[in-house]
Amino acid sequence: MSDEPSPPIRTAPSRRLADEWALVLTSQGLHPAIRRTRDGFDLGVPDTECDRAEAALTAYARENPATSPRQELAPPTNLVAGALLSLAWIAFFRVTGPRDPTVEWFARGSADAARIIAGELWRASTALTLHADLGHALGNALAGTLFIGSVFGALGIGLGLAVVVCAGVLGNLANAVFHATQHSSIGASTAIFGAVGVLAALGVGRHLRLGTAGRRALAPIAAGLALLAMLGTSERADLSGHLFGLIAGVLLGIPCARVPLARPGPIAQWLFALGTLAWLWSSWSAALPQVQQSSAPTIIELGSYTLPGQSGDLGELPEEVRHEEALGPGGQRDRGQQRARPGHHPANPRRDAIRGGWSTRPRL
Repeated sequence: MSDEPSPPIRTAPSRRLADEWALVLTSQGLHPAIRRTRDGFDLGVPDTECDRAEAALTAYARENPATSPRQELAPPTNLVAGALLSLAWIAFFRVTGPRDPTVEWFARGSADAARIIAGELWRASTALTLHADLGHALGNALAGTLFIGSVFGALGIGLGLAVVVCAGVLGNLANAVFHATQHSSIGASTAIFGAVGVLAALGVGRHLRLGTAGRRALAPIAAGLALLAMLGTSERADLSGHLFGLIAGVLLGIPCARVPLARPGPIAQWLFALGTLAWLWSSWSAALPQVQQSSAPTIIELGSYTLPGQSGDLGELPEEVRHEEALGPGGQRDRGQQRARPGHHPANPRRDAIRGGWSTRPRL
């Protein structure tokens, strides 16, 4: 085959197809040349052979339709499932309210870098479900419906949800390691850019299956970076978190690139979905542990008291809960009469008086 420059008559998306066309022309006594360009691989022949080359390639394509470039349609977007997930985010925002560091949801659930590194790993998961205000929640809901819905369409709802959440968690963990201290973030945008990364990896896999080579095969990655530049760099945005989410999505999407051809069945999808929801539930359970109440109530007697691990007389009690004894005739203690300080109700002597995190209960 000649390597001299010649006008291109066809452009092949892959080197394999260009070589196949060149072989056809060579068998006809022609002199093809292949040049790699930004658009693929140009196939050219000398000017005097252009007509014969076109006729030969047209006849070859007509006789061998299976060797023509294959087409693989992108999977449909599951907007319904994406919208339902977005509604769940908005509903949870109605529960937590806007961002407030004094509210336990945010104090214990935000992706605080220093605390994550200190061992509170659940924050990488819980932060994905929190939003700063209604505009933040609505913006992520709109983007999530589109991008996460597309992942649902490609991988299925269960596997898609697991991969997207996992990308968001890995993105938050990497972001915490990157910042180390004095950084806190919330929002589902890390998971949303994880979905963008998954879609980019799936797009690369689709190009490779079609035989596309070179920079054209990496075009979906470039598109993902363009989306990051357009949507993830606003003044309030956590750019590093979005970038790490995108990278995590690409890495998780690579092994999933073959899934559109062999999607897991309904049982597997349910298992993935339930496992992901259980993971988020357990993360919030770790963030907001229930306060365990003591099973052995503290008992206070007239003239003495008992507290967990110590004892003494009434003079050692805090002033707020001290009960003064009333003495009867002859200096004897009268258990039926007590002078209580303001706020104490002798008519209900068994009521608990809770002060400073411990309780007392008079026993008559």
